Amino acid sequence: MSQLAINQDQVLKASSALLEYLAKKASNKSEKADLLGDDEAETVRLLLTTKNISLKNNFKPARIPLKSSIYNEETSVCLITKDPSKAYDDRVKKSGISFVHKVIDVQDLKSTYLPFEARRNLRDSYQLFMVDDRIAPKMPKLLGNKFFERKKQPVNVDLTKSDIKRELTKALNSTYLYPSTGSNLSIKIGSSDFTPEQLCENIINALPHITEKIPKKALNIK
Repeated sequence: MSQLAINQDQVLKASSALLEYLAKKASNKSEKADLLGDDEAETVRLLLTTKNISLKNNFKPARIPLKSSIYNEETSVCLITKDPSKAYDDRVKKSGISFVHKVIDVQDLKSTYLPFEARRNLRDSYQLFMVDDRIAPKMPKLLGNKFFERKKQPVNVDLTKSDIKRELTKALNSTYLYPSTGSNLSIKIGSSDFTPEQLCENIINALPHITEKIPKKALNIK
C-alpha cells in the first residue's frame, strides 16, 4: 500500500462529531469565558501513530499546506532575519504584511534576548516564528530548548524571493510537522470554529503531504 486508504465520509462524520463535542464543551464554559475574556477557538490536532520511530530530530518543521488556514491576518508572527534586520523590516512594511508584528536578527538574539527571561518572554509573545532559512541552523543554539519543547521553533522561509509577501503568506497558510523521535505525531489541522467540511478537507488534503515526510511513507502508519 503506497497511499493511505481514506474514507472521506467517515472523516466528515468524525469531524462533525468532534466539532459538536467542542461546541458543547465551550458552551459549558461560556460563563467562565465571559468573565475571563477567554473565548478563543480551540486547536484541533491530527494524531498519527507510526510503526517505527518517525522523524530525525533535526529541529526543522516540515511545511504542510492547508486548504483552510489555522492562522489568519490577526496571528502574531515574529520574523527572524540575517543581520541587520532593518532592511527586512522595511521590506515587510512596504509589502503590507500585517501579520508580522516583530522583526529581529541574529545579533538581537545574541544580545537583547540572551538572558533566559528575555527569551522566554519572546517565546510567549508570538503565536508563530518564521526564520530566514539561511540562518535556520543557528536557531537551536540561539533560542534554546524551551522554544523547541513548546513547538515554537521557527518555520523556514525564503527571504531571497522578490515577493516576500507571497512567501510569508504561504508559510502562514500551512501547518507544520515537527520532528519527533517517538512513534506518535501530532499536527495542528484546524480549530473549533471550523465547519465540519473545512476540517474534513484539511485532513484529506494534508495526509498525503504528511505521509511523504515520514520514512516508509504510508506503510509506516498504523
